[in-house]
Amino acid sequence: MSRILLPVLLLLLAAGCRKDNKEFTLKNITLVAYKKPPVAQNLRLRVVGGHNGASLGSSDACPSYLPLPVVLGIQPRVAMELYREGCTVELWGDSTGLIGSCAVDMRAYKIIFPIEMEAHSPALTVALSGSWE
Repeated sequence: MSRILLPVLLLLLAAGCRKDNKEFTLKNITLVAYKKPPVAQNLRLRVVGGHNGASLGSSDACPSYLPLPVVLGIQPRVAMELYREGCTVELWGDSTGLIGSCAVDMRAYKIIFPIEMEAHSPALTVALSGSWE
């Protein structure tokens, strides 16, 4: 009995871990750290995806003087096939323009149901949260 049960369980586990054809719905981005410009301004996060660099969503503006981390909702909540394309998160200031960006490489994440995924570059650190559909 255990000889049959073990292979069946392993097959179910392997099938459940694959997210290649699943969509990830991004709901929030947490701004963890960034290189602060000397000017106080409103900040906005923008999610860019695909090969053409199309905007997938953006956050509301928040003042740069807020203590970090800051959780920002992303609108619209777009379902993305991140394992196929990935995305880039950009931080924009209303007076300085692009402050920093970081790429999100989903191949680095092997979690079945990620609650939070962190991405960083020298200028920006963010954590993405959402759900698999």
